[in-house]
Amino acid sequence: RALSAAGRGALREQMRRVVAEATAALNAGVFADPGMSPDENVPEVILLAARSGISRTPKTPEAIFAASRIGIRAASSTPEKAQKSGSSGGMLKEILITILVVLIISFLLKTFLFRLFYIPSGSMENTLQLQDKIGVNVAEPWAGPLERGDIAVFEDTQGWLPAAETSSNPVRQGLEFVGLAPDRSKQYLIKRVIGTEGDTVTCCSADGRITVNGQELDEPYLYEGDEPSEIPFEVTVPEDSYFVLGDHRSASADSRYHIEQGTEFVSHDDVVGSAFSILWPIDRWTWLSNPSDTFADVPDPS
Repeated sequence: RALSAAGRGALREQMRRVVAEATAALNAGVFADPGMSPDENVPEVILLAARSGISRTPKTPEAIFAASRIGIRAASSTPEKAQKSGSSGGMLKEILITILVVLIISFLLKTFLFRLFYIPSGSMENTLQLQDKIGVNVAEPWAGPLERGDIAVFEDTQGWLPAAETSSNPVRQGLEFVGLAPDRSKQYLIKRVIGTEGDTVTCCSADGRITVNGQELDEPYLYEGDEPSEIPFEVTVPEDSYFVLGDHRSASADSRYHIEQGTEFVSHDDVVGSAFSILWPIDRWTWLSNPSDTFADVPDPS
C-alpha cells in the first residue's frame, strides 16, 4: 500500500536509526549466535550498509526485521551476563556460609563435647609422650565427679606453672579458640586422679606403695624405673577436689610438690575434662582407658 510523503520520510528516518544501531552492534562484535558469522546473522542489505558506512534505509521487510532483531539480540546478552554474575555471587555466598557453619559446629564441639590438647612435657610418660595430641571429653565433668584413675586435664588457677606466654600468632589463636587446632596454652596441666573427695592418700606403705583409704595401689602405668613416690605425705582430699599425680613420678611436679603451699588439691571447677584418646602421631593412636583394676579394692572413705 502506498505511503504518503510524510509517512515515507518518517519510515526512512526510523530505518536510519535501526541501521545505525545495527552498525554499532556489528562493530562491537555482538551477534545472535557466537558460533555463526555476521553474514549468517544479518541479511545482506543491512550487513553491506553497515560495512560500507551507508545509512541507506532498508527497503525490504526482511531487512527491516533483521535490523530490528540485531538490536533485540544485542540487548538480550545483558541478562545472561547478569545471570553469570549472580551465579558466581551465589557460589561465593554458599562457600562463606559453609565455612561459618563449620566454625560454629567446631566451637560447639569444643565447648560441650570434645577438645584437642597437646602434651608439652614428659610428666605423664610413658602413657603420654611429649608432643602427643590428645582428645579430651569436656562433657564428663558436667555429668559428675571424675573417678580414681582418670587422666584429668585442668586449668592451672593456683600457680603450679610459671606465667603463660601469650601467643603472637592470631591465626593460631583463632584456630585454637574454635577448636580446630590443639590448645597449646601453658595454663593447662594433665595428671592422673589418685584420690577423690574424702579419700586419704598416703605414701608410703611398708612395701613402698601409695595407699588410698588404707589400700595399697598396684600402678602398672608408672614410668619404668620410677618409685611410686620419693616424697612421704598423707592428705585427705576435701569436697569437690582431687589429688593428682603424674605417671612419670620423678619428672612430675604434681600435688605432692604443693602440699607445703596448701595448693595440692585440684578443684572440680578447674577440670576441663578427661583424656580419652591419643590422636596424633598416627602410629600412637589408641584409646586411653581407666585402670579400674588398680582401684577396684579401694574402700569408700570413712
